[in-house]
Amino acid sequence: AFLKYSANLYALAARYPHSALLSAATSWEKERSADTVNQAAVDAALRSEEDAPRSPRAALTASSALDDEAQQLLHHHSLLGLTSDQTSRLNTLYTQQEALTKKATALDPKYGHAWFDRANIASMAGDPETAKLAVHEALKLDPKKVEVYEWGMRMCQARWYEDDNEL
Repeated sequence: AFLKYSANLYALAARYPHSALLSAATSWEKERSADTVNQAAVDAALRSEEDAPRSPRAALTASSALDDEAQQLLHHHSLLGLTSDQTSRLNTLYTQQEALTKKATALDPKYGHAWFDRANIASMAGDPETAKLAVHEALKLDPKKVEVYEWGMRMCQARWYEDDNEL
């Protein structure tokens, strides 16, 4: 996305290390230019959240960067299973993501995408009550967003909570 301007982007980010916008842009650029989770991209996203503590979007950007690592862990180890260290790392990632999505919904309770992300991570972390509350809130705020309906229906399947009455 930013490959043509990467050198300029990195120079500006170095010059202005506390710019949430530049940290987020650097994170996205590093994320898009790598086939694996790039720790520098995760660090930049987390820095973006630190630099803009009252921005729900910055919190979601940081959560998304952590989710990339969680998804990679799950994808690469789904056939063989996770080791205890990997399971511990996954739980840490989920805990961090839960805190970030909770923060985003607290900062802007009318931000439907934040509620959608909160439903998603609560499901992954095994918190069905928060997941249900969040998906219902997301549906109220974004009633035309198909992804919210899809996730809400997936949450009610046996893989997650075995609650056919919720469908």
